[in-house]
Amino acid sequence: MEAVKLGLFIGIAMIAGTWAGKKVIEKLPKETFVKFVTLLLLVMGLELIFWG
Repeated sequence: MEAVKLGLFIGIAMIAGTWAGKKVIEKLPKETFVKFVTLLLLVMGLELIFWG
């Protein structure tokens, strides 16, 4: 039962996070969004290189 509760909580949090993220992204100018995604990819790539 504990796993079901945790699963429901995580599912609701994912739906809420997706909805909120979509609202934020819709308001960003395209250039800002592209720069943000590029920065995230760079950071994650560096993390994989150094901490693999």
